[in-house]
Amino acid sequence: MESTIYPEFGWMKERFKIIQLNNEICEFDWTIQPKGSVPEHFHRDSDEYFKVLIGELTIKVKDKINIVKTGEALLIPKLTNHSVSNNSNEIVKCRVYFKPVADQGKFFQILLFLNRINPNDGNALFKAMYISEQMNYKEFSTLQGGMKFMMNIFMSLFKLIAPIIGWKKLLKEYAARQQANR
Repeated sequence: MESTIYPEFGWMKERFKIIQLNNEICEFDWTIQPKGSVPEHFHRDSDEYFKVLIGELTIKVKDKINIVKTGEALLIPKLTNHSVSNNSNEIVKCRVYFKPVADQGKFFQILLFLNRINPNDGNALFKAMYISEQMNYKEFSTLQGGMKFMMNIFMSLFKLIAPIIGWKKLLKEYAARQQANR
């Protein structure tokens, strides 16, 4: 069995190191800097599993706050609202997987593509969201509340200015690479 070694990549207070990425599972190590967080969201098509390897992760599931410590795990069923944060002053590292993988794997493939072009791109997350939407991939996650409203505004803006700022070119290059790999 052939295995792929993926580079570590990330943005802001997050780093990702993919362990497995195929049609059945998207598994990665996720490092979150102190005070890093992911706003309330849910996954339409996948369960999400967290196992804390180092530190303490705060995961709010619906209205319940769960403190998940080193060696502990938590499964979030699909369609369940949750948010994740590192409220400590230490780095948190956890193993995460999505199963079934749905289109999370495709989203990570876009991020890897963008990382190869520019490893230090602060806009990689937004570019990946734009490319993913234009490729008609399922949402990686569905934001809730005010964040969803703000992100919808940003994505509408990105669609308008994509040709000017070069994102449409990135989309074409990514689509061509995907087609060549088939």
